[in-house]
Amino acid sequence: MTNWRFGLRAKASLALILAALVALIPAALIGQKLLDGVRTHFGEAYAVNFTQLKRQSILAPVSRDLALSQRFANSLLTRQWLLDEHNPTKNATFFEEAESYRQSFRDHNYFIASALSRNYYTNASDKPLSNKPRYVLGVAKEADSWFFSSLKQTEDFNINVDYDKSLDATRVWFNFLVRDGARVIAIAGTGLDLSEFVKDFIDTDEPGVTPLIINQAGAIQAHRDLSLIAYNQAGSAANPAQTLVGQLPHGVQREALAAAMQNAESHPGEVSTLKVTLDGREQLLALSYLPELKWHIVTAVDLQAAKVIDKSWLHIALGIIAGVIVILLIAFGYAIEALILHPLRTLQHSALALAEGRYDVSLPPPSQDELGDLSRAFALMAEEIQSNTEELENKVAARTQALEAANQAMQKAHRKIEASIEYASLIQSAILPDQPLQQALGERHFILWHPRDIVGGDFYVFRAEGKNHLLGVIDCAGH
Repeated sequence: MTNWRFGLRAKASLALILAALVALIPAALIGQKLLDGVRTHFGEAYAVNFTQLKRQSILAPVSRDLALSQRFANSLLTRQWLLDEHNPTKNATFFEEAESYRQSFRDHNYFIASALSRNYYTNASDKPLSNKPRYVLGVAKEADSWFFSSLKQTEDFNINVDYDKSLDATRVWFNFLVRDGARVIAIAGTGLDLSEFVKDFIDTDEPGVTPLIINQAGAIQAHRDLSLIAYNQAGSAANPAQTLVGQLPHGVQREALAAAMQNAESHPGEVSTLKVTLDGREQLLALSYLPELKWHIVTAVDLQAAKVIDKSWLHIALGIIAGVIVILLIAFGYAIEALILHPLRTLQHSALALAEGRYDVSLPPPSQDELGDLSRAFALMAEEIQSNTEELENKVAARTQALEAANQAMQKAHRKIEASIEYASLIQSAILPDQPLQQALGERHFILWHPRDIVGGDFYVFRAEGKNHLLGVIDCAGH
């Protein structure tokens, strides 16, 4: 298993990096808060300007069709024909004039629904022209509910998003009441193709920006998601899921939206803003009221996704900050290396030299700090170690000399003792009765005598008295 050494340089570098990170965390939080404030400020300005731009882009062309629809509904020829619908002369005159209106309308179509005969007439550029009714309106028909609801209203017109079966098209309809005195005798107007309307006024390539149009009741009249549009809402309540209020959480945000709408209606042309949670994200709503259309032009801006500020400068700033931090870390690392690590490394080499018995060590230059104190203390320690070592060496030399002298005396005494023992062995051998045994026994004997030491304690005796012999083996232990 490998043991990794984590030196002072690595520790110092890590400490610097950690210190930089610790300093960067609150700086980043403060910077993020400032950036959020800047983003919110510019986001509000962006939403207001975008809403005003959309307001003008919608108002000009739609107001034109709205004004033409009003003139078409208030035309004297229109009223005369409706009151005498089957008069061939009036019929021809009316449809001749209606054709001129059709050519002037944006999407080249018109409709007129008689409250007297309930006949529904319409002509468009994508169908053959006709002065015959396309169908008859019925109270029981759900598709015709817009007509009967509109007849009951007190205002001169309404705007309704609905599907026209005869035209096979979904359009934004301008429904103007045709009056004969106080009596409503018809509803007339034109329709803008919803897909084209959304494409021209609602669709945008800006990320995080969602334009939409709602009516005074909050029903969505135009949205890039067609499933959210409240169709056929003239004079009736919209499905809550197809209202802007229904897209918001219950409570404070819905109340804030109602207050913003009321404020916008009280100050046409101004833009009201509020923060809401829409589609699960916090977004900024900007809305402006168009009294001519009775519409609110709304812009929902996701401040996190929308390009309300140019982030290129932010990337440059972050790069500069990162570069400055790297330069500071390198400078701090160099300073730590020169002021702390290099002197410590010199002391380390000096300590290793002392451990190897070399006292001619180099120490860091003296300084008036803790490292200087450590260097001076280390120098004193080295002198003390050298002095103690020399003293010990002198004592060892003297002791060695004394031991050598004692050893020589011991060797001399040993030689004397060994000589005495050898002499005693010679005497012992001399007193043994080898010759009497040889004389008495001749060659018919042998003797095994091997003392353990040079001078043994065991011996033997022999004596001959005629034919009698005495042989004795004596053991030093008395056996």
